Order: sequence, then structure tokens, then C-alpha cells
Amino acid sequence: MSDFSSYLKKGLMIVFAEKALLLGLSFFSNIFLARLLGVAEFGGIAFLFSLFSMFVQISDFGFRNIFVDVYSKGNRSVVALYFYVRGFLSFLIGLVGLLAYYCFDLDIGYVVICAILIFYVADVLEAVAISEMRQSYAAMVRLINGVIMHLSRIVMVVLDVDPLYLLLTLLCEPFLKFFFLIHWVDLSSPRLSLLEVISLLKRAFPLFLSMIFLQVFIRSLYFIAQDFSTDDAGYVAAVMRLIDPFLMLLGVLSVVINPIMAKVENFGSFCKIYYSVVFYVGVVFSSIVYLSADFLVDLIYGDQYAAAAELLSIVALSLPFLFLGGVSGFWYVRNRVEYMALIRGGGALVGTFFGYYFWKEDGIESIAWGWVLSSIFYAFIVDLIVPKGRQLFYIKMAAFFEIFYMIGRAVREKN
Repeated sequence: MSDFSSYLKKGLMIVFAEKALLLGLSFFSNIFLARLLGVAEFGGIAFLFSLFSMFVQISDFGFRNIFVDVYSKGNRSVVALYFYVRGFLSFLIGLVGLLAYYCFDLDIGYVVICAILIFYVADVLEAVAISEMRQSYAAMVRLINGVIMHLSRIVMVVLDVDPLYLLLTLLCEPFLKFFFLIHWVDLSSPRLSLLEVISLLKRAFPLFLSMIFLQVFIRSLYFIAQDFSTDDAGYVAAVMRLIDPFLMLLGVLSVVINPIMAKVENFGSFCKIYYSVVFYVGVVFSSIVYLSADFLVDLIYGDQYAAAAELLSIVALSLPFLFLGGVSGFWYVRNRVEYMALIRGGGALVGTFFGYYFWKEDGIESIAWGWVLSSIFYAFIVDLIVPKGRQLFYIKMAAFFEIFYMIGRAVREKN
């Protein structure tokens, strides 16, 4: 366990340092783009970036957690399967995007992001490096990519380049991953048998569907806003750009912690402490954003985005529940109940669109309240309803009080 503790401390320090630098740069970059492009144009390009991020997650087939679980137990043969799965789905999504472009006369930006998606099979290389506990190396690659990508976007906007060309900065990440991380991958391991492949794909399929539901849920306000005015779409884009760094933090935590969770023996106790810390960190972030929404919007985006402040304060309330729901997904993988993730993601998505159906006439803010309620469902309700999830529900309930026990123990030990 000492090796795990050392990896955890070192990995978290490196990742949070890297993420702090990138979030600062991203923060400045988004302010710059939002102010220079204007509400409507910024909303359009931000929607394409968000759609691309969703495609990247879906093309993973929900396989990353399965990969970490299997690879961490010594099965190196799963690497080749991950490459095949990721490459096939990226190609399939790109093909569907191309057909949609010709059939529905979509913007050329949809074709661009679908073509770029194919290169993101390089994410497999990062998964291997992380499973090998080479977190610092992977963090270095992400940092280099973030610096190049955001600076390139700023330069393009200053030079008054067509905003569509900003999408090309997405190519930087896969090329850097191929260049720096390819040497960690060994494809010489024996291939998996057909039965092993079917078994892994069967486990991954519910996670794949769950990933689709979850990604659409997280970005549902983007999609719904397209049915309102272009200004509403711009306001949603501005708000979600402020929320995205917190959601990215969830991904970083999963990358660092999941390899530990795949091997730790006292899994329940580990989860209780982990969930408690993550939930209350989400509460702190939520409180700060909620109380300073007007100040943040005015400082970052200026007067033209003033109407986005109320929307930001509502959406911020979902952060603790998105945090808790996000980090608890690996519990389903570890306990071989992946279908629970499917039910959870689908329920949250349905809840959001029910809110859209009933509250559409009341404006985008009312729909945002439905989004917050759906995030609570995502974090808790399905675990309570479905019998096999009740153990996780009880762990989450215990996690509410665990942080106070931890503080009490620390105080007693100090005295």
C-alpha cells in the first residue's frame, strides 16, 4: 500500500499542478475568445468544441475504466483490443457525421471535428502510460498540448482568422501523444481469445451507452439552447465554459485514482473517504461560484454577457452532485454491475428533457433547474432504487459524515 500512497501523492501533486497551469491559460483564452468573437459567434464555436469533446468520450466505448481494471491486473493483451475499438468507433462516428453533413446541409465545422476525431485513438497511449503509473509523463504531454493549443487560438483570433480554423488546434493533442507516449505501448502480447473479447465488450457496452447518455446530459443545455435565440446559445456557452474546468477535474481524478481503486483491498473504506472529500470539494466550488456569479460574469465576459449570471448561479448548484456521481462510476466496474451506469446516465438525461418539455415556455433558466434536479438523480436516486446499487448508496450516505470524522481524528491526534 506504501507504493500506492506514494503514487497517489505524487500523481495528484503533478496532475493538480499541471491542471492549475492549464486552467489559468484556458481561463484567459476563453475570456479573450468570448470578448472578441461576441455572444453569437462564441456560442457557435464553443458548441462545436463541446460536441467534439462529447464525440471523443463516446468513441471510447466506455472502455477506459475496463481497460484500467484489466491492464492493472497484468493483462497486457487488452491494449490491442482498445486500439481496435477506439479506431473503429472514431471512424464510424466520422462517417455518420459526413453523411449528416450531406443529408442535412450542416455547417462544415461538423465535418472537421469528425475528421479530427480519428486521430484521437492516441488516447489509448495515455491510458497505457497512466496504467503503468507514468502519470508525470502523461501530465507533461497534456501541459505542452494545452500551452500550444490555447496560445494558437489566441493568435488566430488576434490575426482575425476565420473562427472555423480554431478547430484545427485540436490536432495538437493526438500528435503529441503519439510522439511522446508510443514507446510505453507493447503490442507483442498474445491476442485475446474470442470469448475474452466478447466478455470485455459485453462489460463495456452498458458503459458505452451510459457514456452517450452522460455526455448528452452534460451538454444538454447546449443542445436545448439551440432551440432558443442565438444569444441564449451564447450565454449557455459562456456558463458551460466556466463549469467545464470543474468537469475536467473529475476526469483528472479518475485518471489518477482509478488505477489505485483497481488494486486496493479495503475498497469500501477507500470509497467512503474518497467520495466524502470529493463531494465537499464540490460544495466549496459550488458555493464560491453561486455567491460570485454576477461578479465572475462581469469580470470575465463583460456587460454583453450579464444575462448569463443567473444561469451560472443555477448550474453551479449541480457541482457537488456531478462530482459525487462522476467519481463513483468505477464502483460499477469493480463490482461488475456496469448496467447501473447505463440506468443512471439515461435517467439523468430523461430528466433534463422532461424539464425542457414542461418548462420550455419559462426560458432557459427554468430548464437549468431541471438539469440540477437531474444531477441529483445521477448522484443518488438510481443507487437507492436499484437493489444492487444500494451498497453504493449507503457508502455515499456514510461519506457525508466521513469528512467530519476525519477532521475530528486529526484534531484529537494533534492535541
